[in-house]
Amino acid sequence: AEALTAPLLYDVLLGEIAGQRGMLDVSGASYLEAARFSDDPRIAERALKISIYAKQPGLALEAARRWVTLAPDNEEARQSLAVLALRTGNKEEALQQFEYLLQHAGEGADPYQSMLALLAREPHTARSLEVMGELVALRPEDADAHFAYARLAVHAQDWALAEQEVLRALTLRPDWTQALILQAQVN
Repeated sequence: AEALTAPLLYDVLLGEIAGQRGMLDVSGASYLEAARFSDDPRIAERALKISIYAKQPGLALEAARRWVTLAPDNEEARQSLAVLALRTGNKEEALQQFEYLLQHAGEGADPYQSMLALLAREPHTARSLEVMGELVALRPEDADAHFAYARLAVHAQDWALAEQEVLRALTLRPDWTQALILQAQVN
């Protein structure tokens, strides 16, 4: 129900035409400009996806922030912002977004599994481990958090950390089959 203004239409059309002509940098910038003046989260989402495809992390981060502003309950928007913040070295912002995702996980969902999938894909394993460590420190009595941290440590081949975290998970939940299996794999 948003009014279609001339500048908004111009930026969207420019973004589409530039994208069709392979000028992804212009396309991403045009869509981001449109997202700044629109209250439609779909425009911010499109700006984000084009900027990622064009390998423009700065624009992508700004588009993700706009998307979260326009659609604060959108899990994909929050995940995108968390990952982009982590990739660009903004650990605090990444931590805030992951914390939000953990606190607002749906009924029956495993928020650590989703977070683990995102963090395991990151090329900067040290940053991923650091963020996960801070999230776990906020939940010292959560066996699931320690187990997820142990799995991320295994992925990063940090065997000492993996052993420490799986042991902590087993201390909190002694008969946990999955943790026992992971402990056997780590040792």
